[in-house]
Amino acid sequence: MKTISELNSKIWYRFLKVLFFGSFIIVIFSTNLITYGITDEKKISDNTFQQVGMLTKSRYSEYNDLEDIEVGKKIYDKRYDIWAMFTTYFSTDATFNPEDYGAVKIDSQPKVGDTITREEFDRLYKLPKVLIEYTNKYSLIGRIFYHVLSSIIVIFLFWFIPKLFYYVILGTFRPQK
Repeated sequence: MKTISELNSKIWYRFLKVLFFGSFIIVIFSTNLITYGITDEKKISDNTFQQVGMLTKSRYSEYNDLEDIEVGKKIYDKRYDIWAMFTTYFSTDATFNPEDYGAVKIDSQPKVGDTITREEFDRLYKLPKVLIEYTNKYSLIGRIFYHVLSSIIVIFLFWFIPKLFYYVILGTFRPQK
């Protein structure tokens, strides 16, 4: 048995080829499914960080020397209590008007015993909430690149496995047909 045609006459070899082809289909599909899961990762958008930074700077003056986005990222990483105070995952009003947030000042709060209207109370004490927006971590081109790369790796492995099989069974990497 030194040629591929001699192997093709064996039923176990034909069955092995069917299993090999079926496993190739399953592995290529699984690899692309896993790659999709990995590259579909979301991240918080820069717009959200900027809005949280603006709100934080309006309430906490120690952050005024930083850019809004930097403040938002710093708050997210180190001060989750402030992050939770200014953000929400759900909102009926997802608009953001910076002028509204400048009105919330410590010195404008009423003293104990003062009578205020409901609108004044909401303006002074109800903290504005930023709706958390998400964007894809990977661009479309990056996602396509990872799909193509993973598929090429699988194709190379499934190209190499028969070569190794022929070397073990027939004693050569490139047997005669």
